[in-house]
Amino acid sequence: MSHDVLYCFYDLSVSPPSYDFFVFMQTAELHRKRYDLAEIHFVFVPGPKEGFRDDSFARTIPQRYALMRNVVIPACWLLPSCNGVSWLQGQDEISPILENANHIFPRGYTLQRPVNDYLRAGQTSAYLRGETLTQLQEPAEYTQMVSTFLANKMKSQKLITVTIRDAPYDNQRNTNFLEWSIFLQKLDPTEYKVIIVPDTFSLWSRKIQGFDYCEMASVNILFRTALYRQAYLNMFVAQGPCSAAFHSGSPILMFGPVNTDVASTKKWRQKMDSLEPDEHNQYAMFKVNQRIAWGLETAENIEEEFSRFISDFPESPIQRLEEHGIQSKRQSQLMCEAALEYTVEKMKFHQVIQEDIDTLEAIIKLDEKFIGAKHLLGMIASNMGQYETAVQLFDNCIELSNEGHRREIIGRVRFQSDGSNPIEYRLLKAGALEKANNLEMALQEYLKIREMDRENHEMAEKR
Repeated sequence: MSHDVLYCFYDLSVSPPSYDFFVFMQTAELHRKRYDLAEIHFVFVPGPKEGFRDDSFARTIPQRYALMRNVVIPACWLLPSCNGVSWLQGQDEISPILENANHIFPRGYTLQRPVNDYLRAGQTSAYLRGETLTQLQEPAEYTQMVSTFLANKMKSQKLITVTIRDAPYDNQRNTNFLEWSIFLQKLDPTEYKVIIVPDTFSLWSRKIQGFDYCEMASVNILFRTALYRQAYLNMFVAQGPCSAAFHSGSPILMFGPVNTDVASTKKWRQKMDSLEPDEHNQYAMFKVNQRIAWGLETAENIEEEFSRFISDFPESPIQRLEEHGIQSKRQSQLMCEAALEYTVEKMKFHQVIQEDIDTLEAIIKLDEKFIGAKHLLGMIASNMGQYETAVQLFDNCIELSNEGHRREIIGRVRFQSDGSNPIEYRLLKAGALEKANNLEMALQEYLKIREMDRENHEMAEKR
């Protein structure tokens, strides 16, 4: 096996056969670039339930296989660095690959302890470190295929695609056909060419009349991505195929109402996407012409958001656009929390590495009062023998604790306390001083701790 190939294990016992793979693919690519590796080889490992995860996922086994064959497997070839794909049929096939692979993703992956990495926190951590996403792109023959298709469908109009969601599950997120019909009928056909991409599970449905449909895009992810990339605007309700548009740099207007189902609650958006719906946040790492349209899916709101988009982008941009960036203190907090939880989870399975330190430093740079990150970075510095740095960080924590700053419980990150008692940090500081053989200062610190303990005991007795 090549020494500069990253072997990426998408284990179907812990990961879904869905558009979530796009996030995994981008996070893997960020890892490849971070460690200056040449190529990626994707390995799909079968799960226990007829090859998939044993879960309550609404899709049937045949539907899952269809997603693997039509979306997940071919999507690998959207990534320029992909050099191969292996879809294993049995777990016995994985050992020779693991034994000979020099570089493995996700971090800490083993057959005995499969881990996933298809949620957005890995990308969020990379973004805070200053890393950038790779733009996915279809193979050249699909670019030409779509160009030929469009040449037979339109003249000089601007192409608008509308991707339908008409699934038999979580149907509260399905496209509101009446409202979209009202909006689309108002568009000038001499200026805009509308092509509708039907839901893969309702391929021949025509609930919006009067427009061309493109079934090929529904069943072929490479064709779909090429179509999105050649469009002036791609319009969606929140659904899996949005990932193909976002990660390929395609212009997108995604309508994302809150609280229609479990994956669109306010809490879900905050925790999983680092977005604050109340502030109408946009994804920090995506381009300014890739937008979430918050609010109800009504013809009026669709028209309003569309008008705003065409005003801001009257023509398809020639130059590469800037990213949205972090838009508020609240979004910054959500991103820091996601990055901290992701980093702690990775450190559980693997020794601390430089990217963990870089992530914690990036969190502190963004929020110098993020006491949880300073606490962890101080412990890492102490364990690595960087005692002066550790003492400085624990001093910062003492100061922040005295000011009333607390460590929050973030997901599965559980500290022993909320950090409200600075004695905890003084103990850590004293420990670092002892390790540095600075016994005099360590003794002074222990004496301070003893005095603080005595004062706390006296105050407790008075109560």
